[in-house]
Amino acid sequence: MKLSRLALAIALAPSLVLAETPSRDDALKLDDTLITANRDVQKRSESSSAVSVFTRADIERLRPASVNELLARVPGVQVVQK
Repeated sequence: MKLSRLALAIALAPSLVLAETPSRDDALKLDDTLITANRDVQKRSESSSAVSVFTRADIERLRPASVNELLARVPGVQVVQK
């Protein structure tokens, strides 16, 4: 009798692990972010936040295959593709 209970417990253990897997509905949801810009001239050194600039020459030299590849070069930016 003990052996069959042990076998049953071992057989059901993987289903308990799968039952704990969070669904995509429980995934972290972030609020929308609105980014605006203006054409006021401001030095990068006077900016209150980090600024990364890619000039035409940079883009031609780097030859990124996509915008994601270019953004991956920005410090503090992580690009995830699915």
